Amino acid sequence: MKKIFISCLGLFVLFSFSCHGGETLTDPQFEERIKVIVLIKEGLIHQIEGEYEDAFLSYNKAIELDPKYTKAYFNRGSVYHYLGQYQKAIDDYTKVIELDPKDTNAYNNRGVVYDDSGEYQKAIDDYTKAIELDPKNAYAYSNRGNAYNNLDQYQKAIDDYTKATELNPKYDSAYFNRGVVYDNLAQYQKAIDDYTKAIEVSPNFPFAYENRGKVYCGLGEYQKAIDDYTKAIELDPKYFETYFYRGNAYADLGQCQKAIDDYTKAIELDSESAVAYYNRACAYFLKGEQDKALLDLKKSTYLDKSLKGRAKTDEDFKTLWDDPDFKKLVE
Repeated sequence: MKKIFISCLGLFVLFSFSCHGGETLTDPQFEERIKVIVLIKEGLIHQIEGEYEDAFLSYNKAIELDPKYTKAYFNRGSVYHYLGQYQKAIDDYTKVIELDPKDTNAYNNRGVVYDDSGEYQKAIDDYTKAIELDPKNAYAYSNRGNAYNNLDQYQKAIDDYTKATELNPKYDSAYFNRGVVYDNLAQYQKAIDDYTKAIEVSPNFPFAYENRGKVYCGLGEYQKAIDDYTKAIELDPKYFETYFYRGNAYADLGQCQKAIDDYTKAIELDSESAVAYYNRACAYFLKGEQDKALLDLKKSTYLDKSLKGRAKTDEDFKTLWDDPDFKKLVE
């Protein structure tokens, strides 16, 4: 699920010179605040450049100079989250909330960290608080929908995504995420409609094309699936799964060479994918290239031994079931 993580990166100009609680600063305090703001700006630049240790140094120094200025904690929390240091991120967002209990973005971001940590109820509580503070916060609704989805509370998830799209009719991720839920509920036309809406809002959204392609493929509309996978590949040519799924669609249409080409590309992107080798083995065999099929089958079963059992009953290999070399591979 695509979650919205509010960052200060795009809000620096808006927030940079705000003061806390209408405070009045003396000249020395003002100079100190300017130093803090400069440090935060430096931290943002380091963060954008991927220089995370330097970003930490800037944010830490800003906090030393002004322990009550929330933006340094907020931005440092976003770096900790990105680096997978979830508890430290939670601690920083909690500090922001202690200093400013009405900071909706801090509740939202802490909710995202809880969500990523698998603490879905805590995430829901934070998103709910963000919504209480800002009832028009479409991001918080969509994020809460993600948490409900993770708890298999699908109707609540759908309700939240729907509210998010009502608040922001151009919110592509909310349509996409609702489509995922409908897909999981086997409400395929609704899933297609939502993926289509996400594409209308954001024509360069590769995952929406890919997911719509998966639904079409499941419905047996293989050419529509191929068209969507092809568009997704045009937008993101380095994503393993799209080649793999397009290969499956070509295989379902009996276009074995095109399937082989796509599985080969998928393997180039992920050389440890057992299922890509396995499916290419099927395509090679159906194309009459038995030696290549057996080589791929050997590789796939080496990577994933459970595929041996699958191969024994796979109709694609039916004429090989009594072949000595085949039997040796799947024993």
